Amino acid sequence: MRSDMAKGCDTKWIGGKGLVPVLRFPEFKKEWEIDMMQSMFDMKNGYTPSKSNSEYWNDGTIPWFRLEDIRKNGHILSDSIQHVTPQAIKNSSLFPAYSIIVATTATIGEHALIIVDSLANQRFTFLTKRKSFEDKIDMMYFHHYMFVIDEWCKKNTNSGGLISVNMPAFKQLLIPFPSPDEQSKIAGCLSSIDEEINAMKEKVEELKTHKKGLVQKLFPIIGKFLPEVRFHDFSTNWEVDFMQNIFDMKNGYTPSKSNPEYWNDGTIPWFRMDDIRKNGHILSDSIQHVTPQAIKNSGLFPAYSIIVATTATIGEHALIIVDSLANQRFTFLTKRKSFEDKIDMMYFHHYMFVIDEWCKKNTNSGGLISVNMPAFKQLLIPFPSPDEQSKIAGCLSSIDELISLYEGKVILLEQHKKGLMQQLFLKL
Repeated sequence: MRSDMAKGCDTKWIGGKGLVPVLRFPEFKKEWEIDMMQSMFDMKNGYTPSKSNSEYWNDGTIPWFRLEDIRKNGHILSDSIQHVTPQAIKNSSLFPAYSIIVATTATIGEHALIIVDSLANQRFTFLTKRKSFEDKIDMMYFHHYMFVIDEWCKKNTNSGGLISVNMPAFKQLLIPFPSPDEQSKIAGCLSSIDEEINAMKEKVEELKTHKKGLVQKLFPIIGKFLPEVRFHDFSTNWEVDFMQNIFDMKNGYTPSKSNPEYWNDGTIPWFRMDDIRKNGHILSDSIQHVTPQAIKNSGLFPAYSIIVATTATIGEHALIIVDSLANQRFTFLTKRKSFEDKIDMMYFHHYMFVIDEWCKKNTNSGGLISVNMPAFKQLLIPFPSPDEQSKIAGCLSSIDELISLYEGKVILLEQHKKGLMQQLFLKL
């Protein structure tokens, strides 16, 4: 894939011999150098100042990084979620800016370039460039190369107890690197793609925020029966009825995992929370499938039912557009025949985001967390005419389509970057 979004990546395929990658910028011909990781970097472990000592944490201003920082804010970090005070610093020394933190225990295969003086927890090893390599290694280049090293780390761990990277082998890793100019060119190429990826992700978040605002305005809040905003061509009052009058409600279930007859070569969708997390809120197929033998007497739940999480992970739902089953964490909402012409299920799918929030706030205490089902069944559901429902659904679905479009562009750019990296870097 060639992308106009990555204009810094004007490369050529070459079949060079010696210590050179397969894909290279045409102006560079010299073979790459190679040295051991421990020769290039000082390596020190992060640590966690005592949580019981408030002097280390109260009003802290010094960044202290955890894996959550990477997951939330990416792989180039200038600030952290949590901070410590100067009293928390061992030997009065911070790890210097433009160090790499790499996860070497527990969750292996994550890293970040830290562009401020900082600390991190004990799951990370800091890689700080030695003075002898000051003019040899571009840390932005090495940040990109660390994605290759991340994969090596995942495959080279010590067994027994807390999983950890084989540190003696890690320290002796042979790291190939080109001239500083070539490093800068490679880093610029890959960073240009990262910029486009981040721009697309920001667009996704903007659209999600916009949609959330529209949902709050186009639907009545729970307990109200008219929305704040309506399309100009609709003015009639909305109807209202109880949830239990509009929908049949039945629990999902899990066929016995010990019976292979229920699972082997299954073709019937069986939905779990993982399906929503991976594939979104409108689902036509599942990750796992069951056989006809797994179906209870009541049969499959019909297409265009809603599954809503009413135990454990509360506040998630999906519109299922195929006949299916789901596990016991979900309650199926299937439209009653008397409401066949009154409720547009795409409209109700969007309204369910309002109901999801109600579910999170109305749970039973004690044991496994669950939605207050008597109150859920008695929820008063407002709904407009079918034409107005269709208009609302169309508006919100059009935003969903844009979100999916940009998310698809993110996936393509990430795949493009991964392919480039496999060719621009030498394998370990």
